[in-house]
Amino acid sequence: MSKKSDDNQPKPQDAAAARERQRLIGRRLQSFFDDTIQEGVPDEFSKLLDQLDEAEQKRSETSQGEADAEPQTGRSGGSR
Repeated sequence: MSKKSDDNQPKPQDAAAARERQRLIGRRLQSFFDDTIQEGVPDEFSKLLDQLDEAEQKRSETSQGEADAEPQTGRSGGSR
């Protein structure tokens, strides 16, 4: 006795209601984030972000320089 299990399938009206709820949530989130984006980044945070970018750039350059200066042994972590 083989019977398809359609009980687990959402009904079309349930699916439509779910899509409408998702659209409403999306519009509210978009509105919230649009307001947040319009506020901009305070100068203090902008300066901190610039400092972090500079530190990351220096760390990257230092790491690359050290990697270039290390002898190639074919193994990572040096010799033991």
